Amino acid sequence: MQDLLPDGPLVVALGGGADSAVAAWAAAHGATTRGVFVRHGLEGSKALGEAAGALGSHLGIGVTRVDAFIEEGPSLESRAREARWGAIADAVERDETVVTGHTQDDQAETVMMNLMRGSGSAGIAGMLRSRPGVVRPLLGFSRADIRSVAEQLRLPFVDDPANEEERYLRNRVRRRLLPDLEENYAPGIRGTLARTGALAAADDRLIESLSGDVPVVGGARASSIPTAALVTAPQPIAARVVRRALRRLLHPYAGSEGDVDAVLAVAAGRSDTAMISGQLTVAREGPFVTIAT
Repeated sequence: MQDLLPDGPLVVALGGGADSAVAAWAAAHGATTRGVFVRHGLEGSKALGEAAGALGSHLGIGVTRVDAFIEEGPSLESRAREARWGAIADAVERDETVVTGHTQDDQAETVMMNLMRGSGSAGIAGMLRSRPGVVRPLLGFSRADIRSVAEQLRLPFVDDPANEEERYLRNRVRRRLLPDLEENYAPGIRGTLARTGALAAADDRLIESLSGDVPVVGGARASSIPTAALVTAPQPIAARVVRRALRRLLHPYAGSEGDVDAVLAVAAGRSDTAMISGQLTVAREGPFVTIAT
C-alpha cells in the first residue's frame, strides 16, 4: 500500500472505521502524516471521533478535529459528504495530500449508483485512484480484506451506525442490490464494476483533454464559448465544454443533460435563445454562445 502513496506531507481523512484506520497505518510509515476527523453531529459521531483519536495515539500521529455544518435540503447523504469534504479542504495545507480509505467495494457502489442515475463516462468512472491533492491507495482492495488487516494489526476502529440505515441509497445498494446480483446474476460483480469504472476513467481522461482545447471565457456571471468549436466538435467533447461553462456559473453543479442539449441547440441554430437551470439565459452573441445569469 505504501508504494501507492505520494511523497510529501499527508493528511488522512479519518472516519473512525476500519478503512481509514488501515489507510492511516499505511501513511504513517512514510512521509509526515497527520489525521483529520470531521465532526458532523450525526448519529455515532462521538464514538467515531473517539476511535479516530485512539488511532492517532496508537500510530503516533496528530489528529485534528474539525466541525462541519450540514446544509438544509434533500439527500442527507449527499449534504453530509459535501460538508465533510468542505471541512477537510479547509483543514488541509497547500502542500499536503489527502489520503482516503475508499475501497474496491466503495468504488463498485459508486459506479452502480451512477449507472442507475444515467451518468456519462465521468460518473461511470467513479472515484479516481488519485487526482490533484487526493489519493485513494485502497481502491484495489476489498472492504472485507481491509477490515481483516485492521483486525490483524489491532488498530482502533468502530463501525459507523449510519452504514446500517437503509434510507440511504448507498446502503441499499451495498446491503441489498449488490449481494443479490452477486448471488443470483453476476458473481464477482464488485470487481467487474470497479474494472468498468477504470475503463470509463481512461475514456473520460481523453474527452477531458480534448475538451480542454476549447476556450471558455468570462467570469462569475457569464461564460462564452466559440460557436464554431461547439458545432464542429464531436458531441461528447462539445457537451464537456458546455458542462465546464455551466460549472463556472452553477458551481459545483454542471447542469443537466437537458441544459447541455439546450446550449448545443442554440449553437447549432436550432433555437435562438434558451432558459436553463438556475435561471440562466443562452444566446448567440457574435461568434460566441453566451450563457449568462
